[in-house]
Amino acid sequence: MAGDSLLATRLIGELERAGYEATLGDLFSAPTLAAFAATLQHRPPPAATALRPDPASRHLPFALTDVQQAYLVGRQPGFALGGVGSQFFVEFDAGKLDVGRFETAWNRLIQRHDMLRAVVRNDQLQVLATVPPFVLPRHRFARLDDADDLYRRLSRQVLDPGRWPVFDLQAAEDAHGHFRLYLCLDNLLLDGLSMQILLAELEQCYLQPACTLPPLEIGFRDYRAHVAGQQASEASLAYWRERLDRLPPPPQLPLRCDPASIGVPDFVRLSDHLPAADWQALKARASAARLTPSALLLAAYAAVLSAWSAQRALCLNLTLFDRQPVHAQIEHLLGDFTSLLLLAWQPAGNWLDSAQGLQRQLWQDLAHREVSALQLMRELAQRQGRAAVAMPVVFTSALGFDHGRFLAHASWLTPRRGISQTPQVWLDHQVYESEGELRFNWDAVEALFEPAQLRTMFQQYGALLRRLAVDDDAWQLALDTLLPRATPLRPAGPAPVAVVDRPPAAPSVDDAARVAQLCAHFRQVVGQPILPRQNFFDAGATSLKLVQLHVRLQQAGHGQLQVTDLFAHPSPQALAARLGGQPPSTGTEPQRRLPRRQRRQEPPR
Repeated sequence: MAGDSLLATRLIGELERAGYEATLGDLFSAPTLAAFAATLQHRPPPAATALRPDPASRHLPFALTDVQQAYLVGRQPGFALGGVGSQFFVEFDAGKLDVGRFETAWNRLIQRHDMLRAVVRNDQLQVLATVPPFVLPRHRFARLDDADDLYRRLSRQVLDPGRWPVFDLQAAEDAHGHFRLYLCLDNLLLDGLSMQILLAELEQCYLQPACTLPPLEIGFRDYRAHVAGQQASEASLAYWRERLDRLPPPPQLPLRCDPASIGVPDFVRLSDHLPAADWQALKARASAARLTPSALLLAAYAAVLSAWSAQRALCLNLTLFDRQPVHAQIEHLLGDFTSLLLLAWQPAGNWLDSAQGLQRQLWQDLAHREVSALQLMRELAQRQGRAAVAMPVVFTSALGFDHGRFLAHASWLTPRRGISQTPQVWLDHQVYESEGELRFNWDAVEALFEPAQLRTMFQQYGALLRRLAVDDDAWQLALDTLLPRATPLRPAGPAPVAVVDRPPAAPSVDDAARVAQLCAHFRQVVGQPILPRQNFFDAGATSLKLVQLHVRLQQAGHGQLQVTDLFAHPSPQALAARLGGQPPSTGTEPQRRLPRRQRRQEPPR
């Protein structure tokens, strides 16, 4: 979850770098700034770690982040709910667009921001030194309302990250010179905050062509090089070792079908807003309850999902736009700074206690966020003896960032409609502020949910926010009174749909030749040796390397092997059993502890 709680976490980090010890609990519980200041304790500051630009290496390849690998591999059609990009798409009314001025503004931003010139080559990111000038593609229609087929086609495209540009921007024009713009941005290169920065600068450059933008001294590659060697602390690894078995499953929602049966998914959006007065009232009541706005919205989301889930407790996947404050210009960079956090909703008796408990848990988890949620999901799958564990219900907050005109309606570009999509995600809830209002969307896999059910859930969420904004008594109500249960409870247990079950274990495969061949292929692809029962990721593989290994094995004669088999049977011995037609088993040594060094990650969330 980006936004206010994450910004507060950064403040704590800045204080630590200045020589003060502070906690999130003290920050949010102190009634005034002076009271918070009184809780600070002096301690020697750590050694300075300022980012230093490296312009000479600007165009050299550099590694994808774990999340970027997940986005890239997860769009493979062999995965459940795969075959789609991870992207943001929006349609704007552009009125009487000055196309020449627009192209000049966009080309100026392409030259300014490295990640608008980036591609993925040989499984690495690379910023191109030169690219051709961007020319806006234009489609002419008698009426703009005739462009619906264009909208559907462009909103469902999957961008090729190996070919520039890894964005898409096209226009529809009617007979009277009115325009609509269609913008597709790939999360592989730009996170949500980067998109806000980009659109704000586009507005400035279009409306004020003579404006001056301060030159950027650093690029995303510099940032990645700076943080590349960071490892999770032993304290954070110990925290999640202890916590992992107590995480509840994702929401056990009523589904129309098994996600694995859908193929390439289509997404549908539900949108709403709170007017400025209602939003201010809600924030005031949240402040009185010592809740941040993001934590309040997250709790409301979890409460609605819990009422529809077969288990009260549930786990959500939070999107973090986590830029470490290592340079003065870090908030002006474009890039994918995304990380993920698994957060448990374990409701108490009433709404207020439940929301405050969620916020306390969030503070604790944020303090240990350097352990990736992707790593935790893989570890959880190993502990449960499963091929994979999915956390497919997502919350994304852009609150707390100073971009109050993001997708503003009173703008030269007026947003009409849009959609976001992410491989392996069922439901993604996004919240942001614009023009003083709270605006929020639910983007969901259309085939998974009955339309009336999804609308009802969404309407209940909006109604809950409006009630909490005006009704003090609602904050003390029992959850089952505030949100009557819509789905009968069932005994707690692993999720039958959100978790991909592995068939029962079978004896180890006694085919030394096949195992040896797999070990040899692994070493050729990954460049590291592997033991027969060693997990692919523990031996140094990444998600992208497993995709390459899959291609090599198909070329070696295993044409029926699916890419998902390498994730479901993640060791030479287990995969040998799969190739030999025997009932698969884990084939890996049992491991109950997160290692001191973080493992490489698997793809889908």
